[in-house]
Amino acid sequence: MDKKDFKRINDFLWEVPKSLRQDMKVPARIYLSEKMLEEVFKDRSIEQLVNVATLPGVINFSIAMPDIHEGYGFPIGGVAAMDIRKGVISPGGVGYDINCLPSESLVSLSCGAYLQIKNLNNFKPPSFLSLLQKNNKKIKEAQFINFFSRYERNFLYSIKTKSGFRIKTTADHPLYASTGMKRAENLKIKEKVVIYPFSGIIFEEPSSKKLITEEKIISALKKLNLPNSGNRYPQIINWFKKREFIDITYNSWQMSYLIKILGYIFGDGTANFVGKNKKGLVSFYGKAEDLKQIRSDLQKIGIKSVFYRRHRKHKIKTNYGTYNFSVIENSLSVHSSGFLLLLYFLGCPLGNKTYQKFGIPKWLKKAPLWQKRLFLAAFFGAELSTPNTFNKYNFYAPTLNINKVKIFKKDGVRFLNNIRSSLKEFGIKSGKVVEIEGLSYPGQYGKTTGLRFQISDATDNLIKFFSTIGFEYNQRKRRLSCWAVGFLKYKKTIIKLRERIKETVKNLYCQGIPARELVKNYKSNFVGKRFIEHSIWSQRGTPRVAFDFPSFEEYIKNHKYGDSGLIIDEIEEIKKEKYEGLVYDLTIKHPDHNFIADNFIVSNCGMRVLETN
Repeated sequence: MDKKDFKRINDFLWEVPKSLRQDMKVPARIYLSEKMLEEVFKDRSIEQLVNVATLPGVINFSIAMPDIHEGYGFPIGGVAAMDIRKGVISPGGVGYDINCLPSESLVSLSCGAYLQIKNLNNFKPPSFLSLLQKNNKKIKEAQFINFFSRYERNFLYSIKTKSGFRIKTTADHPLYASTGMKRAENLKIKEKVVIYPFSGIIFEEPSSKKLITEEKIISALKKLNLPNSGNRYPQIINWFKKREFIDITYNSWQMSYLIKILGYIFGDGTANFVGKNKKGLVSFYGKAEDLKQIRSDLQKIGIKSVFYRRHRKHKIKTNYGTYNFSVIENSLSVHSSGFLLLLYFLGCPLGNKTYQKFGIPKWLKKAPLWQKRLFLAAFFGAELSTPNTFNKYNFYAPTLNINKVKIFKKDGVRFLNNIRSSLKEFGIKSGKVVEIEGLSYPGQYGKTTGLRFQISDATDNLIKFFSTIGFEYNQRKRRLSCWAVGFLKYKKTIIKLRERIKETVKNLYCQGIPARELVKNYKSNFVGKRFIEHSIWSQRGTPRVAFDFPSFEEYIKNHKYGDSGLIIDEIEEIKKEKYEGLVYDLTIKHPDHNFIADNFIVSNCGMRVLETN
């Protein structure tokens, strides 16, 4: 075929008449400029479009969009309507362009965990993954609805960024670059891609052990001495049943939301039965944007809440004097005895936490790590210090402070040591619990004591903490911790580069190569002339980062992508690796059709059949 076989309908529409071939049932049409039409003949896409026009049941035309190129029998960018009573559904016409990832690719789940992509097919519904909402550059959750695999007998592209993030993918799998989705085979060295630095913890299926039963609810109602006037006990039982909280287990679908909510209440929340009738009241305090996230999660599990904003005046006595100040207080309240009772079963302390004993819920100690992470991340969102640097390059040690009335000091130390033990399960190091005199104050029921511990500020420890635990229900801390991961990983790669060049130039100088030639060959960004000369002639220890390395603030300014913690990273290495085995993909139930694999934003496999009348 060539251009003479086409009939021009208008400047941007061309038609291959039905008379071209005896088996054509309808004409074939293509939307292109005349110049673009000449490019189409470089592959078999027009021949494939004509083949579509021969299918049984095809209606009016087979049609090609301007992005037409050769597919698997049906051209990519091709469209055809079929009378289903007479016709067929062509697999190639509804998405046989499966963009694929190898089995070990780690896919981010919305619960802050990840799974190897090969195991997603066994992930129980409703199964939600993390994705990039393109219009506002925020990380959201969406359900995946299809799972695919095929056999690859060729090669994979192995891609590495400057900060050390890596992914392997088939040639046709699109990755989200700063200019939009681009197939792996079209990416170039130094091209910028979008990265989500947070990884989380491997997902493990929790047990089916029951945490709440009807018998336990009745027993607790009596133990708490709650009045049963107006048929209250049966109403509370019905509340539990209506919202599927009766017989709730570790692996119930609501648990990921409940664990986060519980962790936040341990920090910036209160829960108690109030008034003469002892009605349940649960309150959350924080920034409006964070309370909206909590409210959204409450709605998902069927809990209504009320948002309040009010101007409050405070007077606090400390060791350093009395402070008077006023603030706009944001709070979120749930007026529900059933909900409060649910949290009580999960280990929520009732009343003022400063003046009582409490600890990490015992049942949570038997939960998989990803569920423990949800509790810690929400608690840290409320209570842990905000990620910040004390000079251009180095971060303050994340610090956790609590106050306890003097008689409960040992209980406070025990609680913080429980938190430290939980961190140790994640491989995260922290210092001992110490008493800080400056944190104590005259409380309502006696003087309190201030207790503190710090997470180690060693680079690898901070990367692990920020990328595996991080923060929930505190958007500012969460995005700063994600940006900190990118910054610290980049800083680490530069230090390794300087170490490597230090050893290289020292060895080459010993072999007789002049210093000026070594400076000429190895000088680069963050490796200056003086550094090379000192590496040759002095006995300095392990190199530190270069003086001209950007500060954390400069890094954020130059690398952030939106305000959800995403960063722009530069591709440093692209290699082809032989591969023979299964590769996988899936379809996301969201108009943006992407998901996060190995910290990269990648496209999903979008298959669509539209049924009309």
